[in-house]
Amino acid sequence: MPRLVRPYRPTLTAELRHRVRAQLRCGEREILVDVGRLSNIDAAGIGQLVRVYNVTKAVKAEFRLANATSRVREVLQRVGLFDMMDAGNAHVTRR
Repeated sequence: MPRLVRPYRPTLTAELRHRVRAQLRCGEREILVDVGRLSNIDAAGIGQLVRVYNVTKAVKAEFRLANATSRVREVLQRVGLFDMMDAGNAHVTRR
């Protein structure tokens, strides 16, 4: 079962990287990031997701996004990342 790394917020990009790396160091091999609180995503946010994706793939782990809004989904599709980050299949409920 993938471990959810707290909901992604644009102001916490460094924290996202640190949390994902910590999860990978602890042996997690499936990283699921909830982006449901994002109403939009810009180039900086995409860059951070790509960095985290690359770190995850470098250790042969899986990286997925959950709860992508229609706008975030549209942007990720335009840049060719939606399918790569498997953003279409994951849905999590927040506590």
